[in-house]
Amino acid sequence: MQKIYFPILLLFGLSACTMQLKPRKPITGLPPSQYVAVINLSDSRPDLRTAQFLFDVKTVDRGRSLDCQYEDVVEAARRKSAPFGANFMVITERKLPEAERSNCNRIQAKLYHLPDLGGFEALIFWDKARPLQEADLRGQGNAVLPPIRCSIKHRLMGNFFSTMTVRTITQFSADSTSLPVGKYRNIALRRAQLQFDLAELEARKIKQSIKAMAPNVTAIAKASKPMERAAQKAWQDIASQMDTELLASNDPETVLSRWETKVKKDMRDWDEFRPDVVIDLRKKSKRNTDEPGSAIGQ
Repeated sequence: MQKIYFPILLLFGLSACTMQLKPRKPITGLPPSQYVAVINLSDSRPDLRTAQFLFDVKTVDRGRSLDCQYEDVVEAARRKSAPFGANFMVITERKLPEAERSNCNRIQAKLYHLPDLGGFEALIFWDKARPLQEADLRGQGNAVLPPIRCSIKHRLMGNFFSTMTVRTITQFSADSTSLPVGKYRNIALRRAQLQFDLAELEARKIKQSIKAMAPNVTAIAKASKPMERAAQKAWQDIASQMDTELLASNDPETVLSRWETKVKKDMRDWDEFRPDVVIDLRKKSKRNTDEPGSAIGQ
């Protein structure tokens, strides 16, 4: 089979795969959720004794589809489920793409409502509606300042002819860190949230950089992965800087408060790039339209 390389994509007539709920219109009596946690049953066996089961969801794909990498279908399932009050998704099955049947990653999942999400997720999505809790620092260790691991990823979606959507995913690894011993224990949660927020800021900068390159899809495709790696490195450097200042100070509370003030301002300044960024690729760049002879027919 001939491979089709991005960005030269033959995608006319394709659409994204869809999510099907069972029952199709669940009646839960719950208000919409602002955040839906995700775990994979193959990786974790959660204690769901306090959970309320709501409904099932699965991927439906009847052919060749767009935007159906694993991360895409998980996000689609989260968005489909939130209006019905679900806040916890357990993925029970994942099917990989099949050449003859579907190019989509397909999942089946069960949706629940939990009164408290603290400690349930191995990987926590950054969301202003889901601040970290002490129970989320669930790793093992007794370091003075335990390591923290966050990951920054991006996705380019759309048909790449008329529009492109840029999505970033910032996640906190709950098992990468723990509650420290000694004087830093009281600030452990605030430190973890700050480092999580710093990672999210670097993710937003990816969107801004990609938007500035539009409508040059070829350049975006070439540069986006290096941007992702650079964002991860930038976060590691600034998180390390913060920890160095904490360790060097006799008053870590004051250091942390200063960082919190700065990060809060930065989050406001970059709020435009918090949601997905949709780019209209049909728009001509100012340079092209302003240059003499740029009009068709001249």
